[in-house]
Amino acid sequence: MVALLLAGLLGCPGAEAAERASRQEAVPQERARAPSVADATGPITLDGVMDEPDWQLAEPVTDFVRFQPVAGDAPPGRTEVRFLQDDRFLYVGVRITEADYPIRARISRREDINADDQVGIYLDTFRDERTGYIFYFNGRGIQQDIRVGPGFSSFDWNTVLRTGGQVHEDGFTLELGIPWRSLKYPKTDGDAAQTWGLILTRKIPSEGAKYSFPVTQRNHPRLFTQAAELPGVRPPPRGSGLEITPSITVIQQASRHPETDALEWIDLNPQTDGATGRWLRVIRPSLDTRLGITPNMGLAATINPDFSQVDQDPTFIDLNQRFAFFYAERRPFFLDGSEYFADHNATFYSRSIVDPLYGVKLSGRAGPWSVGAVHGLDRNPYASVHERETPGFTEDDVADAWAATEVARMRVDAFGEGFIGGTFADKRIIGRDQTQRGSYTSLGADARVPLSERWNLDLRNQQSLTGDDPKALMWGQDVGFALNRASGIGWGTTLSASDKTLGFRRETGFLNQSGLTNFNAQVDYTFEPEGGIDTITPSVQTSGQVERNGEHQVWAGGSVGTRINGIHYLEGWGGVGRLAEGIENPETGRSEAMVRVDAPYGGASYGAELGRVVALSGWFEVQRVLDFANLAPA
Repeated sequence: MVALLLAGLLGCPGAEAAERASRQEAVPQERARAPSVADATGPITLDGVMDEPDWQLAEPVTDFVRFQPVAGDAPPGRTEVRFLQDDRFLYVGVRITEADYPIRARISRREDINADDQVGIYLDTFRDERTGYIFYFNGRGIQQDIRVGPGFSSFDWNTVLRTGGQVHEDGFTLELGIPWRSLKYPKTDGDAAQTWGLILTRKIPSEGAKYSFPVTQRNHPRLFTQAAELPGVRPPPRGSGLEITPSITVIQQASRHPETDALEWIDLNPQTDGATGRWLRVIRPSLDTRLGITPNMGLAATINPDFSQVDQDPTFIDLNQRFAFFYAERRPFFLDGSEYFADHNATFYSRSIVDPLYGVKLSGRAGPWSVGAVHGLDRNPYASVHERETPGFTEDDVADAWAATEVARMRVDAFGEGFIGGTFADKRIIGRDQTQRGSYTSLGADARVPLSERWNLDLRNQQSLTGDDPKALMWGQDVGFALNRASGIGWGTTLSASDKTLGFRRETGFLNQSGLTNFNAQVDYTFEPEGGIDTITPSVQTSGQVERNGEHQVWAGGSVGTRINGIHYLEGWGGVGRLAEGIENPETGRSEAMVRVDAPYGGASYGAELGRVVALSGWFEVQRVLDFANLAPA
C-alpha cells in the first residue's frame, strides 16, 4: 500500500509500474551470440596497449545496454571487447574510448576495485547455466574473481590471471590473459570448437550505472540463464591433471634469557631433545597432491600442510565476546571446490578444522550431480561455542586431543533450475590415549524449487546427535524455509522462518545456537518515477528471534530509498523493537528474571559518487538498546 501511494503521488501508478516490470520479464529473450574467438598467430604481450596485429583479427563485442539502476541506453563513448586464444591463454582485449567522464582506476589491492570503473567477464564454460567464473578488472588491470557453484558461489576463490592496463584521457585499454589451467571446461573432442556462455559488463561508478552484453535483468536470481553464446573456443586437451607440490618450512625461534641476555633456542617439539630433536623442530616437510579425475571433478590430498604463505586473517578488536568472529577461508586445500560443500543448513565451516595433520578431499560436478567430500585429522581442535542447556565440546574435551572430521555432500539438479541435496557430517574428539571424548553426527537435506523466473522456495532440515557417551547421545533438529522473489523493478519479497530444538548442535559449522525460533518477512517495491529520480524503493520488514527460555529480540519497521541521477542514493528508516534478556542465577545457571526494553530506532544515510576521486557516504542512527553487559537500557 505504501508503494502504491508513493507511486501515485509521483505520477507513476503502482499498477502501471508492476505491469511494465511483468511485461519486461515475460518477453522471451533470443539467445545472443558473440563473435567467435580468433586464433592468435603470434605472441601477445599483456601490457595494455593492444598493438599486436592479431587483435584486429578478432571481431569486437560492442552492443552494451544499461540494466542498472534502470534499463536504458548504451554506455557513453565506445566499448570494444575482443577474444583471442593460443595454447596457453584465453585472451580478452578491452578498449574504452570517447568517454566524456573522468575514469576512476586506482592502484589497489587485489579484489578492492568495487568503487572503480570496471569491465566484467562471466564465463559459463560447461553451458549448464549453473556454474562458471566471474572476473572483474579496473582500468589498471587490478583483478577480482568469483567461482560460481551450483546454487552457491565462492567469493574467496582466487586463481592465476595475467593483466595489463593503460588509462587514457578518454578511456582505458586492458589486455587480459586467463590461463586455461585456471579454468575447468568440457573434454576437448579433437579440433572441434566449444561454445561457452558469456556475459560482459561495464560499470561506471560516477554515473551509478552498469551496462551489459547481452541484455540482462537486474538482480536476476539465475544469472547464467541470460548468457550469450561465445563460439569458437578451442582450449587445449588436459593431461592427467596431476599436481604434486612438496615443500619444506624451516622454523627457528629463540628468546633472550632475562638475566644473562643470552639467546636460548625455543624447543618447538617438546617430545624430542638433543641433536635429533633440534632437526625435527627446525624442518617441517609437507606434501600437497591434486588429481583431475574428470574435467570437473578433482581429488586433493595434503600431509602436514603449512599455511604460512596464505594471507593472514584481519585483526579484530574483541570488544564484545558474546559473539564469535567469522573468518574467511584462505587456505588453498579447503578453498578450492568449497562451493560444492555449501548448503542451506550451513553444515560446513572449513575453519572448524584448525590445524590438520592430513586431509583428503573430493569435489566437483558430473552431469546433473555435484559432490563434495572431505576428511581431516585436526591436531589442535577448538572448543565449541555452547550454551547452558546444550553443552558442546569443552576446553577439557579438546585439551591434548585430536579431532577427526568428515563432511560429505551430494546434490542433483531438479525442478528445472532447482536442486535436491543431502549432507552428512561427523566429528570425533579423540584423546592422545585413544579414548573418545565426544562425538557429533548430523544428516541434513535441502532443496530449491523455482516457482517462476524470480520466485524461489528453499527448504531445509538437519538432524544432529551429540555427546561424550555413545549410549546417551543428545538429539536435535533444525528446520526452516525461505520464500523469495528477487528484487528488481516491481515487487521483491522475502518470507523465512526456522526453528532449532534445544538439543541441536552444528559442530562442523560456524556457530552453534539451540532452542530458538527465527523469522523474517520483508516486502519492497521498486518503481521508476518521471524526472531525475531513477528509482524509489519503499519497504516494510519484521524479524525476530525467540528463545525457549523467553529471551527474545523482535523488530518491525520500514524504509524508503531513492537513487537520483545514478550517483546519489538517499535512504531513511525507522521502526520499533522489543528486547528481553534473562538475569542468570550464578548458583543454578538459569535465568530467573527478565529485563525487557522497548527499542525504537530511526536513521538516514546518504551516498554519492562524485567524479574521479571523490566518493561520499554518511549515516546516522538513533536507537534505544539493551546493554547486555549491565542488563540495562542504553
